[in-house]
Amino acid sequence: MTSIEHLPVNPVGLLKEIKRVLKIGGEFILGAPNAVSFFKVMKIMLGQHPYIPFAEWMSGHYYGHFREYNADEYRSLLAAAGFKRIEVTLVAEPTRTRAKRAVNPVTRVGFSLLSLLENLVPRLRPSVYCVGNK
Repeated sequence: MTSIEHLPVNPVGLLKEIKRVLKIGGEFILGAPNAVSFFKVMKIMLGQHPYIPFAEWMSGHYYGHFREYNADEYRSLLAAAGFKRIEVTLVAEPTRTRAKRAVNPVTRVGFSLLSLLENLVPRLRPSVYCVGNK
């Protein structure tokens, strides 16, 4: 499994190399954050940057995400690298887990509502997992 949001370049070259060394019939799993998750969309609507505060980015100590993608873009990247039978799944489990673990009843209700929203609108889920075959 690999995550590509930390790469400062277009990941297709890396994905092609992974496909090249993958055994025939092998599967490649890519897990990464969803660029259009509920929390990121809400930050944008509130006028905030969805990933990192500007001052932290400018500090020179940032080693995080360079580019996040949405589900369709992940599928396109794997297709451009030559993977076949690409399956994309958006995952809401972290939100459900946080709701179950929340001690504060208000927080528990908030996470439960978020989980419901993510189940009604899967494209807002926080994580994307893709499987591509050689």
